Amino acid sequence: MSFAPVAPVSRRALDGNDVFVYDTGAEIFVWVGKAASSSERSQGLRLATEYLANTGRPPFLPISVVPEGAENEYFEAQW
Repeated sequence: MSFAPVAPVSRRALDGNDVFVYDTGAEIFVWVGKAASSSERSQGLRLATEYLANTGRPPFLPISVVPEGAENEYFEAQW
């Protein structure tokens, strides 16, 4: 499993076989694809927490886990 920045970010870049950590500036989303491996699923939240620590982002930013197919309006509005 690897963790690499993706730019530019687009909704279409999300792959159902993977887990993505998306920083909106005000919130961190961990988007979990339906076909993501169990290893990726279990590591997503940990990677988001490490991302905050390694990038100097405030540690109090909210982190939300969003399963593929259950995206809410706020998540969708970020694109």
